[in-house]
Amino acid sequence: MEYLFVYGTLKQGQSNHALLSQAQFVQSDTVAGRLYFFGHQHFPYAVCASSALLLTNDTYRGEIPRIQGEVYQISTELLERLDRVEGTPIHYVRFKQYQTDKGLRVWVYESSEMTRLRATRIEVLPDGFFPSGMEAKSANSNTHP
Repeated sequence: MEYLFVYGTLKQGQSNHALLSQAQFVQSDTVAGRLYFFGHQHFPYAVCASSALLLTNDTYRGEIPRIQGEVYQISTELLERLDRVEGTPIHYVRFKQYQTDKGLRVWVYESSEMTRLRATRIEVLPDGFFPSGMEAKSANSNTHP
């Protein structure tokens, strides 16, 4: 069994959460990094701390930002199925190098370099949180074309 950190459409109350029906919720947690919308995409991409610094040229004053999400215990087979759903390695790349703020080593789907390079614009989700209903709202909003 593995641990997976989810922050977007796989979270409870989001459109793809049913894909985790065979996984066990462990806890709400956070990892260091930022959430972004790239271009015209209406779902978030994580860029964990060291990459986020390079992407946005952020000069953090104080604490490094956090991505809010949920941790699930998940089988290797389900993780491999999610790789296909998440478009790995084209849209996302899965990394297991992150430790959550509560101390778990987790897999995280982070935006691929190809996704970042193709972006026509970058929008930061400043509080590191992807709320329920954001997909539908952003798909019909002028701020997220």
